[in-house]
Amino acid sequence: MLIHCATKLLSQLKEPEEQVIVEEEHPLFTWRATLVKIERRNTIILVNESNHYVIVLYGVKAKQLNSFNNTITDAIQKAFFEENIRKEVIEAYFSKTKNIQLAPIHDEKEDIMLTNACHYAKAQFGDRQMIAPSIHQTEITQAVNQYGVEHEDGEFIYPNEELYADLEELVEHSIFNQEAVTLQLTMQKGQAAISRTVVVPEKMTLRTLHKVIQILFSWENFYKHEFKRKSSDGNEESVVSGVDEEREVRLSDCLVGGDMLYHYYADKTTWKVHITVENWIDDYDVNYPTCTGGKGGSPMDCSIELLLDPRGKVRRFNITSVNEQLIELAL
Repeated sequence: MLIHCATKLLSQLKEPEEQVIVEEEHPLFTWRATLVKIERRNTIILVNESNHYVIVLYGVKAKQLNSFNNTITDAIQKAFFEENIRKEVIEAYFSKTKNIQLAPIHDEKEDIMLTNACHYAKAQFGDRQMIAPSIHQTEITQAVNQYGVEHEDGEFIYPNEELYADLEELVEHSIFNQEAVTLQLTMQKGQAAISRTVVVPEKMTLRTLHKVIQILFSWENFYKHEFKRKSSDGNEESVVSGVDEEREVRLSDCLVGGDMLYHYYADKTTWKVHITVENWIDDYDVNYPTCTGGKGGSPMDCSIELLLDPRGKVRRFNITSVNEQLIELAL
């Protein structure tokens, strides 16, 4: 694997002069990397030369720079894993390339690929909830890769889709984990029952499930939320203590033995969504959720829409619009 490094990054690496390039690599195994400051923290931006896929590492310390090859290997593995790419596909990717080699970027000012990646990455840090406590910035990485970028032929491409296509060509079969779960989500509004049915990859995190719920019920994430479940004594208990823990806990950890989850979303009004498993699936071939049905409009949370028309307190359920949003949702 070949990493073309910006001058500032090379100067921070331990004994960079010993890293000598011996031969070129296929673009899929070639990356460009730079070191920038975002909110006064060292941030490594990686961009793949074949598909423009971007990986963001934030708050990088000296120990990670001193073991740069391991840091980059872990970053690529983590990014691919969070894209719901199968373990054997990730292993195949690394088996088809040699050890990491470093080389300088010859004309950094003309490196439009890295410049654009840095611009898009920096823009994401405005949303504080997207910043993870570890150096691996999964949400920011996935958000950046949904931006359309101009290819050499003038066409716009989406890096995440290009990565999937590259990996499918590499292994010549489906690249995604196929285990999924069908969830039934219900809530009560007065006498009316509101429901949504959705298929999600079973390794989805609670952090992403919250985003799915916001889309399914046409909410805008204005208020605090919490996941709860029944404890052994029959009372409800919190599943996690905050957003950071939601990033680590996956559905497959929570929905065992027929457990029910509750999602609370509240301001002056509390909306309680009951989450139950309909069935488990072992042949789901995409890495995003799919809404398969629903009943009833959703109560509005605080929005411009509601302020303009206080009588319009319910949003209609539109499965086409919901699925368009779910396709864009990062895992």
